[in-house]
Amino acid sequence: LIDDTLSIAVGHSFGNCPKYIQLRSLETATHSDSHGSIDSPQNAEQYFDKFSNNDIKIITDADTLFIGSSEEQGGDLDASHRGGKPGFVHVDSDKQLWFNDYPGNNFFQTFGNIQRYPYVGLMFIDFDSGDLLLLSGQSHLEQLAHTNSNENKTPKFLPRRFYFTLEKGIRIQGAVKGSWSTVEMSPFLDNVSD
Repeated sequence: LIDDTLSIAVGHSFGNCPKYIQLRSLETATHSDSHGSIDSPQNAEQYFDKFSNNDIKIITDADTLFIGSSEEQGGDLDASHRGGKPGFVHVDSDKQLWFNDYPGNNFFQTFGNIQRYPYVGLMFIDFDSGDLLLLSGQSHLEQLAHTNSNENKTPKFLPRRFYFTLEKGIRIQGAVKGSWSTVEMSPFLDNVSD
């Protein structure tokens, strides 16, 4: 960060599937806002290796998460988005979560990386409080059996499930400035279920 500006050098870029992105409106924060600035004391980092009850609430209330993956250790990185109805991410224990994959652009950039190198980073944002959860750990994919009552039809996709096991996490209170209000949920969510 330089003067509160984030700079990113992009090596490669391609269109990401916008199907499950929720439309939000950002009201910019001022220095007097309750969210504070990134350098304020309330932004102190808390490290953990097990989900707290509040972590689980942030995760299971989320309609959006971000996932970072790599094709190999020290390789090119990919940052991608996953979206769904609140509750699309499930927590099985104080270290494990999962979500079903919805059909998108079929580039399989993230899931292709995971097949080669299972270490990933997840980011959850509480858009009400501005709190961040940054998670790192190992993931794996599981192909699910497709249930189709009409056997004469070929399914459009074979469902996959993403599993994640936490190794390290960081909580940052009030890290995201401003107020993010939901304008519209993705209309494609009407066609998916968990």
